[in-house]
Amino acid sequence: MLGVRRSAVWRCSIRTSELLKRMKLETIDHYISLRKLRWAGHIARMAQDRAPRKFLTSWIRRPRPHGRPQFTFGHSLNKTLTRAGITTDFKKWTKLAQDRAGWHKRVTHPPFEIGKPFTRQPRGDTRVTPEEKRRRMAQHKAETEARRAAFNANAHQAPSNS
Repeated sequence: MLGVRRSAVWRCSIRTSELLKRMKLETIDHYISLRKLRWAGHIARMAQDRAPRKFLTSWIRRPRPHGRPQFTFGHSLNKTLTRAGITTDFKKWTKLAQDRAGWHKRVTHPPFEIGKPFTRQPRGDTRVTPEEKRRRMAQHKAETEARRAAFNANAHQAPSNS
């Protein structure tokens, strides 16, 4: 990273936090949290009969056996929601997540803003209407014809022998 070899990192005691700051990146935990919130919003918009939604909203009536994982996905999601400043009440955050563009903006901007990391735009914002597509195609066709006419005009000119 940044032309710094692993041996130099070890020899010069360069910290990962320093490299991340120089590259204008966050820790991997940040990116995992970001993706977890986006996935939770996606699940919240799913129909109740879909398997991922059932798994998120299901409840086990019996106590878990000894040796269960101390940190389940539900615990992790609640911690991430709290860190993002979103309520952990299931009904409230799922209602917020129904607005796809609003949820995307909420989970990718402060406290998650870190410069300009790559995040895919919500589908609703990137679709092109049929009228816009026809307009662009007509504009492209006109530009192509103009370039072709200019090329043909230059090709038919006699070269000057000066």
